Amino acid sequence: MSHCSRGPLLAYHIDLKRAMWRLDYLADFVLRLRGWGFNAVLLEIEDKFRFSGHPALAHPDAPSHEEWRAWAQACESAGIEVIPLVQSLGHFEFVTARSEYASLREAPDLAGHLDPTNPAALPLVRGLIDEVVDVFQPRRYFHIGGDETQQLGRSSRLKRFGMDALYLQQIVPLLRHVVRRGLRPLLWHDMGVSLPKTLQKIPRTTLMVDWDYQITGPRSSTLHVWGGHDGTRVNPLVTWGPDYERVASPTFRRTLGRFAEDAQTRRDGSFRGFFCTDALRAHGFGVVTASANRSAGDQMGVPDFGRHHANCFWSARKGLSEGAGHIVTSWAVRHNHPETGHPATFAAILAARGMEGFDSGAICREWAIETFGVALPDFAQAIDLASRGLRPAKNRDRVYGRAGTWSKRLRALQGGEDLLEADIRSLCAEHGGLAKTRAQIARARREFARAVLLFRRCRRQAKRNAHLLEFWLEGVALQDFYLDFLQAAMARRLPREAVRLDRRARGLMADTRELFARTYPVFSVEQEVQARYGYHLEYLGRILALRKAGSAGSKSGTRK
Repeated sequence: MSHCSRGPLLAYHIDLKRAMWRLDYLADFVLRLRGWGFNAVLLEIEDKFRFSGHPALAHPDAPSHEEWRAWAQACESAGIEVIPLVQSLGHFEFVTARSEYASLREAPDLAGHLDPTNPAALPLVRGLIDEVVDVFQPRRYFHIGGDETQQLGRSSRLKRFGMDALYLQQIVPLLRHVVRRGLRPLLWHDMGVSLPKTLQKIPRTTLMVDWDYQITGPRSSTLHVWGGHDGTRVNPLVTWGPDYERVASPTFRRTLGRFAEDAQTRRDGSFRGFFCTDALRAHGFGVVTASANRSAGDQMGVPDFGRHHANCFWSARKGLSEGAGHIVTSWAVRHNHPETGHPATFAAILAARGMEGFDSGAICREWAIETFGVALPDFAQAIDLASRGLRPAKNRDRVYGRAGTWSKRLRALQGGEDLLEADIRSLCAEHGGLAKTRAQIARARREFARAVLLFRRCRRQAKRNAHLLEFWLEGVALQDFYLDFLQAAMARRLPREAVRLDRRARGLMADTRELFARTYPVFSVEQEVQARYGYHLEYLGRILALRKAGSAGSKSGTRK
């Protein structure tokens, strides 16, 4: 018999888009979640599943059906409901990026989403959903993704259809298919609120998931104009006044904006937080809010402590008090180890337990007591210092060393394009010139050094689970290495310091490999190591190869 709660949903998002987790670690983690108060996990499966009709899709670390079924049954026995998530349109790279499935793309250069007009698209996704349902046997819910499909209709072939019609052509039949399987479908909210015509045609049996990772309180100084464009960004964050007037269309203001604006907005420029939840409920949908403990804007290795703490707390409070529940998302593409996000995770738990007001220090103390058996008074300052990094004052999301940077730089370098000088020029422009940039780098490295001392003190004081602090120390060391490399590049010292930096990177890489092997299988560990160090080792390796070739040429010339 299942012991899962029938109350409001309080779920944790396990994102397997990058690394697979060791099943023993995953099983232990679920027990921790249950002890904290969660009653469900949202499992974003991606390629960590061996689809019987599509063996090419399986990641080397993907468990067998029997292993997944046993894990799901153990979750149910522990009181944790499993909600599978299979992407159905966008973020479909685990299929469409493979050459065997290139025919499913809208165009050769659009590998991020399916072509909804392809006759094979719907049967493919229905088959994936059915096999996952058969293995996991979810009780109530199934999530079909459906977010961030802004590239739909970009090709000349499909432009005439319009993004809304293409979206509905794929999504609505899949929502109905999930219902036919006896489950309630979940759908990310962003495309529905971005395309008002679409919103009207989404079945009301759908449970919408309102994700907004920028909101840090009941009032907000900025607002996402969903479906808007400010000339450079889709869904831009704007402030009240000229920015809002310029970007927010009459349709947006009529459909969504009226839930964000009120008399206080006109007095002080602040918007009502979580306005999409209110708008979706007014349109007849059940709504679950979603926060993030790691998301866009994070530096690699350590998430943005301040933003995620507040976002998780207030979003959980909104969803649990006024909606159908809450999901703490944790996006693997950020390449922060999942353990580093849990102080923010615990903010959602304390909101669920009825904590009166947001208090970041109190949240850190409660989490430290829960995890380490002692309050650890230095922990809050340590994670604050670790998450600051190198950020320009005018755009706090533009953190140097953020996730996604290095894989793009590595591809460019391997393609013959060296972007390091352009990156340095951009950094100097953001920070007010070369001298100010160097000063900011020195400040960030001092803060990292202070964070290391505090984490080590916490490790000595912890009464249990002290090993978990190693994940923060790994992230700080990683970011400090990036700034060490950058300092050498800005001072034109890379050729002279290449040996030292290469040796340091390889030492850190060995530490990461050993640490992450405690939680991930071998292939996933190597992927994480490559994401962290691949670009820098390639860059330094080329310098060292040139030095070696030059030295060999010099010796050859001497012999002549």
